[in-house]
Amino acid sequence: MRRKLNLFWVILVVLIVLLGAVISFMINSDRESDDLIGDLDDGGQSVLEGEVGALDHIGEGERVITEGENGSSVVVDAEFCFDPDEFNYSLKSWTNSSTGNFADSCLNETSVIERYCNGTSGVFSQIFSCESACFEGACLPVPLPLCYDSDNRNHGEAGIAKYFGNKSNGLTYSDSCSGQDQAIEYYCEDDWVTTEIFNCEYGCTAGVCNSKPEPQCVDSDVSVDYADGINHLVKGNATYFGGIYYDSCNNLSTSTEWYCEDDVLKLEFKGCSLGCSAGLCINNPPRVSASVEDNFILGWYSFDEDKEQFHGLDSSVRPDVLVPVGDGASILVDDNNSALYLDGSTYFELVPNKFPFPFKYPEIPRVNETTDYDFTFSTWFKTNKSGVILGQTGSILPPNVPYVGSVPAVNIGSDGKLRTSVFWDGYPPNGYGSERYVSNESVNDSIWHNVVVTYGQGEEKVYLDGSLVNTRNFVQTGYASSYAYTLGTGYFYGTDFSSAGWSNYEGLLDKVLFFQQVLTSSEIQGLYSEGRAEVVEVVVPPVTPPISSSSSSGGGGGGGGGSGGTSSSSGSSGGAVVSGPKVYDISNDEFVSGYTQVLKLNEKIQFKFYNVDHYVKLTKLNGDLATLEVASSPNISEFKVNESKKYDLINDSYFDVKVTLNGVNSNNANVSLILVHESIPQEEVGPDEEVVEKNYNLYYIIGLLILAGIVYSLWRVYFLKKFSKK
Repeated sequence: MRRKLNLFWVILVVLIVLLGAVISFMINSDRESDDLIGDLDDGGQSVLEGEVGALDHIGEGERVITEGENGSSVVVDAEFCFDPDEFNYSLKSWTNSSTGNFADSCLNETSVIERYCNGTSGVFSQIFSCESACFEGACLPVPLPLCYDSDNRNHGEAGIAKYFGNKSNGLTYSDSCSGQDQAIEYYCEDDWVTTEIFNCEYGCTAGVCNSKPEPQCVDSDVSVDYADGINHLVKGNATYFGGIYYDSCNNLSTSTEWYCEDDVLKLEFKGCSLGCSAGLCINNPPRVSASVEDNFILGWYSFDEDKEQFHGLDSSVRPDVLVPVGDGASILVDDNNSALYLDGSTYFELVPNKFPFPFKYPEIPRVNETTDYDFTFSTWFKTNKSGVILGQTGSILPPNVPYVGSVPAVNIGSDGKLRTSVFWDGYPPNGYGSERYVSNESVNDSIWHNVVVTYGQGEEKVYLDGSLVNTRNFVQTGYASSYAYTLGTGYFYGTDFSSAGWSNYEGLLDKVLFFQQVLTSSEIQGLYSEGRAEVVEVVVPPVTPPISSSSSSGGGGGGGGGSGGTSSSSGSSGGAVVSGPKVYDISNDEFVSGYTQVLKLNEKIQFKFYNVDHYVKLTKLNGDLATLEVASSPNISEFKVNESKKYDLINDSYFDVKVTLNGVNSNNANVSLILVHESIPQEEVGPDEEVVEKNYNLYYIIGLLILAGIVYSLWRVYFLKKFSKK
């Protein structure tokens, strides 16, 4: 019986020891490196108790501090390390590492703490006894000098000069400032401490002349030729206290130049003789096209100058030719291309005294006829409405009725078909008896189209999407003593004379051109090809299995043009149409300054951040709500109108982009995004020590419960066997 009882206690003791070892392991694994000897200060070092002596090492990327044979002072880990004095006890220096700068110092009057590097693996410290004395982190020479200057008369360092002789009982002098602009340097001369006072250009702080401060204002335009940074021929920017100020066009012919003067941000306006475009004065007028000479150009409007608001800038450097009437004209980005958008309430008047149209625009005498002028009009358009693109009236503008007459020279009728007549051919307004061009197909299909109309020596030609579609001969007939010309509206007569009125154009226009010459078919084809490359987004069609001829339905030919990820190919046997969601790939400047786009479902705005592609994609519309996906790592959020949300794109605890829903309807959403750099607020948490302590208590409770269970089980087994034998 006694043997069994002894065996019971032996087993119980062994189990308790094993349980204690398990609990100890769990606690130690939680503490990890919390058992450091001493507390880390702000500089990242820990001083261990004990005598001075052996070396301790801290490896790269570790936070382990160990005590040497006699104790030592050790600095925390470093990914890089540099010691300028290279273990020189007689010179005080600062050892630089990835964790901070650590200065040599005196432990007492005769011992120095020397910080140094072991390769690049970490910062070490060791304490040595000086043969003479320790002063300001360095051992003094032997024999001990009567006077010693810690900075060796260095004006750029705040040092201490000390006299070690007996006649003054050890005087100590620290470099200091005299007022705000003078420094007092104490140094040794003839074994005695003397002084030197010198002026500080940038002020004095703690006994040292301040170095030249970092500029608060930086201008990117500064160069050898433009030392002051005032260069109106380059679009640059100035950075001032973290803000970025971009050069821009103040108006059609004035450049806004930001520059720095005496480290203060300044602004200058300059008139540009050739006009202002894209934030700089135009030095050389740009070529309209590689296919067309510019000698006979009357007006060229690319609408690439200002992506925020159209000001009527003429890209051919003839300012104010287009004068907006109304507030509904703006620059929008469509398929990565800037274009003019008219909302149906605004049009442009072509100013006669600035725009030398033939016959003063052309001023055809009343009731007279002529064929003696050359003229070409070209534009790209994209709409789903009807309206007049180019109009002529007898000097009457909206909303007045042009009783003397009008010609909707290039217009889209209520049936969606394109009509042209440049200008009156003498036939009634309804066109009965004339051969005016009317397109076979509708062109108000929300696809980009290009129309070019030429007139020369009595012959009018119409090109649609690069192809010649109509030729007719007629004599220009005058109907007024003077004329007015409009872009985006015209007085329209119904085909049955039952309806008439001003018909405004609603949609996009781009690359509007007026020439005082008749362009050739090859020049027009070149214009079309170049314009299409900019206006129409090119989408690579997916690879699909071939369809057998027996199952294909065939189709009619189609014209060129198109947008929004849609392209078509023409041919007598029809062409396949490839479509897909649009991707608006924006530049870094647009990301920084802010970008706004109307998105349809599954369309997205794509941008780069730290050379990684990210995007904002519209995934769902639900009443006045829109769901947006922000990626490269998808983050899907629901937005209300005028709601903004910020996102951390690279997991660095900073918000990188702000996304705003400006508006929404059943078909699309107006979305803005802009670069930000804002720290993410951290949630308050309890002290780590409290969390660890809770873990320790939990381990103890679990251990006690396990131990109680073991004891109870053994007791049950032992006594049940005992009673069963009885």
